[in-house]
Amino acid sequence: MKKNVAKAPSRHPRLARFLRRLRLVLFLVLFLGLAFGLGGILLFHRYERSFLYRPSPDVTANPYAVDLVHQNVTFRADDGTQLHGWWIPASYPVANLVIFHGNAGNISYNLKLLPFFHARRYNVFLFDYRGYGQSEGTPTESGLYLDAKAAIDVALKMNKFARPRLPLLLYGHSLGVPVCLHAALESPVPPVALILDSGFHSATNMAHLLFPRLPLAHLLTAHFPAGDYASRLPDIPKLFLHSPADTTVPFASGRLLAEAAAPPKQFALLNGAHSDYAWLQTNSPAHAALDAFLRAAISPAPAP
Repeated sequence: MKKNVAKAPSRHPRLARFLRRLRLVLFLVLFLGLAFGLGGILLFHRYERSFLYRPSPDVTANPYAVDLVHQNVTFRADDGTQLHGWWIPASYPVANLVIFHGNAGNISYNLKLLPFFHARRYNVFLFDYRGYGQSEGTPTESGLYLDAKAAIDVALKMNKFARPRLPLLLYGHSLGVPVCLHAALESPVPPVALILDSGFHSATNMAHLLFPRLPLAHLLTAHFPAGDYASRLPDIPKLFLHSPADTTVPFASGRLLAEAAAPPKQFALLNGAHSDYAWLQTNSPAHAALDAFLRAAISPAPAP
């Protein structure tokens, strides 16, 4: 018959109590560390989204404000998201232009761009990404790429009855630059020229330049590798525009993007702030550079 043997008491009760308390403290430290770490990551991702995407739902004006007739266009991205844009036709058009706007506001913030291109007889399609203006959904990097592809499809469909088919140009500003470059890679009809205004090399490069002491690269969920996209677009003329006074997208990132791009390419200096669109000023050197770039890309036929 097996006898019950009482467990001998510990010879070091104080040590045992200390080890139990130590394990409890370590568990609490690990738990709090994970909780604060996850909370910090969530806060960082919320900040990242608010930094990258600053949409406004309020479309406060339309092309009539700059004396241009337009057509409201509702269309869908491949994932079914409903989007909205304006088609601004030109008289005796020589090209179609798709505009990819920056990260703030909506298409009504970009009306000042339209007269410049309309005067040069370009049909213009200006649209809102998902979550902006009257477009549905929530902006994400992959979502913006889908929206850009759908916008090019709209421009090509609007052009399907033109004889001969009009050439396609793309213009991107700020966040619209990587979106524009990705769209150029995916377009079923290669664009004849790209205008890349105040863009950045990548989200990782921007994080390094703006927050050099923080190791943010591994936490980013959006990458927007514009430099990589630009390097994969040989034979398409590219005009890069950037201001040394730009405090939103560092000039160094814009120069790095231009250096990464495959030729042919040009770089023209802007003056003023990030969203001044200084090339619109007729006395700006960038205005002359853009005009020359466009003339080289397209030889307009005389109007009847």
